[in-house]
Amino acid sequence: MLPSSNRMNELFVPAQTQVKERYAVVNSSALMPAFVSGWEKTACRVMISPALGSPFCAVLANLQPDGQCLGNTGADEYLIFVLEGQASVLLAEKRHRLEPGNYAYVPPSMDMQINSGVSGARLVSISKRYNVAGKASRPVPVVAHEREVRAQAIPGAEGATVKPLLPGDIDYDMALELISFEPGASLANPLVRSTESGWFLWRGRGIARVDSDWHEVETGDAIRVAPYCSLALAGLGRQPTVCINWRATNRDPL
Repeated sequence: MLPSSNRMNELFVPAQTQVKERYAVVNSSALMPAFVSGWEKTACRVMISPALGSPFCAVLANLQPDGQCLGNTGADEYLIFVLEGQASVLLAEKRHRLEPGNYAYVPPSMDMQINSGVSGARLVSISKRYNVAGKASRPVPVVAHEREVRAQAIPGAEGATVKPLLPGDIDYDMALELISFEPGASLANPLVRSTESGWFLWRGRGIARVDSDWHEVETGDAIRVAPYCSLALAGLGRQPTVCINWRATNRDPL
């Protein structure tokens, strides 16, 4: 059970980066910028990577006004979610303008070019090796805005909603969701998934119980959750808490 919101505020202080065997809570503001191939004039902070045991690489990218990312996805697939500022992405010779709330899924073996707007941009890049399945076709690119997706109530969790942002068919081996909590709202039961997942706090702050440990998390924090590791989450403060959630899906566990 999650404690009351008043008790939460008494017990917990802002998150410090903690790395455990089955999870990690990462304060991105404390990370040093790192080199990430393809990014130019961009401060990249690697929040989650295979170094933690995850198949995902989650990068917080702060692009200067002339910053860009250029290359081919190769055997990997990418998700881009714009947090602040303006940007654009060039896919299949078509340029798409991006603003906060826009996201793009870029499949394997595709040329990609991301450019920042005149005032720069801040975005999250999530990538992993695409897992080919026998009956799956090559996934197609997706460029959309989260406001175009209808929020769905999470059963048993009053004040919490989810927006599925990617198609759910077998061609896609990863899911992307936007999960929102009104102040004081929480998941009815801890989530326990058989696949790897990750979380990024886009807006607000919250309290998370990961495995058996409690952490206060705030805007810019990331959480890596290993398979079969439990996660409970609730919103704190006076504003809604909005999380970007990604996970592996649609593949045989064997």
